[in-house]
Amino acid sequence: MAIREFSPEGTLRAKIAFVGDLPQAQDLDGFKKRNFECEPCTPEQLRRAEYALQLDAVIWTQDPKKLNTLPQELRTIAPNLLNHDVRVYIRLAAARSLVVNTLMEAAVPVANLRPDEWQTIPESRRERVNSFLAPYVYIFESASLWPDIATVVCDRPADPSPKFQLKFNERFLRDIFEPDGHPERVMLLKRAFWNCSELQLTSLDRGMSGAPAFKAYASLGPGFGLVQRGATGAYPHLYFLKIGSRKKIQPWSEAKIGLSRPMNERKVAVNLFSIMP
Repeated sequence: MAIREFSPEGTLRAKIAFVGDLPQAQDLDGFKKRNFECEPCTPEQLRRAEYALQLDAVIWTQDPKKLNTLPQELRTIAPNLLNHDVRVYIRLAAARSLVVNTLMEAAVPVANLRPDEWQTIPESRRERVNSFLAPYVYIFESASLWPDIATVVCDRPADPSPKFQLKFNERFLRDIFEPDGHPERVMLLKRAFWNCSELQLTSLDRGMSGAPAFKAYASLGPGFGLVQRGATGAYPHLYFLKIGSRKKIQPWSEAKIGLSRPMNERKVAVNLFSIMP
């Protein structure tokens, strides 16, 4: 989730890339009327981080003549897109089980699963039914219509691009979590604190979720919101932060924000959620 308190909205990534079929003009209007730019792209473009940073979402239509190609490409491309907070939407042609099983084997979060598919997820990674904890790979049925797809995609926008210049003590983070998964956690912080220039973390006792908890002192970047200044400079803003697996973070985040709120009011990243105390 991107931190938005005390700051104006960042520039959202209002571009949707289409792999495979591009909708007809009248169907594209469903996206354009919501101020999204639409363009065709190739799997090769999606492998480039600089291109992914421009995207809100990817809508990928399976080629009915090459059913095996999509699962193979998703295995290598989808994790990087999700790590950059790009939502991935799949329009199936057939072979649903082949696509779903490939994503599950790669431990990629999948949304809009059928009940029997959800039951096959290992307990350690199984989230609440229909949680739609973003980002994810969302599966559309082959009969789904473009107007319905446009509504789902546009109602779940991505946050602004990560702040790659964010300064914080990476060694502190590595010492708490060990090296495994460190690059992903670094990216999550850069996504969540996209409007900040510097971040200081202080460990707290773990709560009911069991996920590590922190106080996060974040210094807003130039031009972002209200900044109170003291004798020694600008005061940082204080945030409460939890970092952990999706399984651990999901119940905590839903209890804090309430399931009745719109998804675009408070957003959850791959395994990071943060709010003001």
